[in-house]
Amino acid sequence: MIGNHNQIKERAKYGFTLVELLVAMAVFSISASAIVGLFGSAVKIQMSVLERQSILDNISYSLEYMSRALRMAQKDLGGHCIAKGYNFQQLDGPSSVRFLNYDGDGKCEEFLLKDGQIMVRKSSDNSKDNLSSPEPLTSSRITVENLIFCLSGEEQGDELQPKVTIGAVLQSQKGKTQEIRVQTTVSQRNLDVQY
Repeated sequence: MIGNHNQIKERAKYGFTLVELLVAMAVFSISASAIVGLFGSAVKIQMSVLERQSILDNISYSLEYMSRALRMAQKDLGGHCIAKGYNFQQLDGPSSVRFLNYDGDGKCEEFLLKDGQIMVRKSSDNSKDNLSSPEPLTSSRITVENLIFCLSGEEQGDELQPKVTIGAVLQSQKGKTQEIRVQTTVSQRNLDVQY
């Protein structure tokens, strides 16, 4: 027992050996590398989550805006904005829809896909001739890859309640790593009756 105690005292005089220092440095380096790697992965995951949240925020706002307007759309009895007796109409393909909005006398309004953004055009009256230039509903940091409006019951005599199904595919412009697909259906608030 005394021999072991003397060996320990003797060893303490000289400190650590080179092998012991190298092993300690290797363990520390491996531990530090693992911690830095985990931190880097956590930062990448957080950035991905924030990117996805930005896309969701954009499409949530756009869908809410379009849904409210389409739900309150009026039948065009005069045929100034769209065909006479129609509730909604697609004039430029499935990526656009035109209708009379619910404001006062009913102004002509259109949602469309242009330059990778969901846009809105509004007129100062109920005529399609006075439609403004398109204004974006989505952020320029988001690219809308696809926007489709599927109409049902848009005509006066089809005996169907008017509804619009909106489908969209959105991507972030940061590396195009995040893609979100959404779809919703909006039924017109007023009953579609013969006038």
